[in-house]
Amino acid sequence: MNKELALTLIKNGNLSISRLLIQYYHRLGMSEAELVFLLQIFDFANDQNYYPSHQELASRMGKSVEECLQYMRHLMQKNLLIIETQTFGGVIQERYDVSKLYDRLYELVFELIDEEVEQQQFVKEQQTMADCIVMFEQEFGRPLSGMEMEMIGHWADSFSAEVLIEALRESVLSNVLNFRYIDKILLEWQKKRLTTAEQIQAQRQHYQRKTQHIQVDVEPDADFYYYDWLEEGEK
Repeated sequence: MNKELALTLIKNGNLSISRLLIQYYHRLGMSEAELVFLLQIFDFANDQNYYPSHQELASRMGKSVEECLQYMRHLMQKNLLIIETQTFGGVIQERYDVSKLYDRLYELVFELIDEEVEQQQFVKEQQTMADCIVMFEQEFGRPLSGMEMEMIGHWADSFSAEVLIEALRESVLSNVLNFRYIDKILLEWQKKRLTTAEQIQAQRQHYQRKTQHIQVDVEPDADFYYYDWLEEGEK
C-alpha cells in the first residue's frame, strides 16, 4: 500500500476514521474529551450538519459550552481541526475542516507500518542470531560461556549471523576451533569489506582460481575450498 492509496482509503471511508482515532488518539496528542468532540463532529457531518453549534456539541457531550470551546481550540492548536469559511450565493458558511487530521492519520498509518516492519525484522534477526548461537554450541560441543556469548553479541554489532556462521565454518575446517581465531577471521573480512556470505564465498573462489591450491583431503565434489585468510592478510 502506498501513501496515496492509504490517504484515499481514509478519505473514502474504507479505513474507518473513527476506529483509527479510537485506537491511536493518544499518539496524536489528544485527550479523551477531544476525541469525543471530534467523533461528535463526524456524527453531525453524517447528517449534513458540517458546523454544529457549540450548544449542540455541549448538549451531546454533557459538557459546558466553555469546555467545548476549549476542546476546539486545543484541536486547532494541534493542527487537527480547522474552521473553513465558504461563500455560497453571497452567504458565508462555516464548516469544520479535518483534512489536516486525515493527513496526520495517513502519516500515522505509515509510522505504524514502519514500526511493524522494524519489529518483524528485529524478531527475524533475533531468531537468526539464536540459530547462530545453537550452531556455535553444536560445533564446540558445549554450552557457551558468558564471555563467549558476550563476544558473539559484540560481533553481531558489526556482522550478520550468516557471516558469523561462515567464520565458524572456517574455524572448524581449519581445525582451529576457538573464539580468538574466529575473531581474527572476522577482522580480516572487515578489512576486505566482505559483509555477506556470498562475498566471502566469491573471494574464496577467486583465491582458488588464483592459487590452484586445493587441499588433498577435500573430496572432488565438495563445494568448499579452504583458504588461510590470516596468512594471506599478513603477506
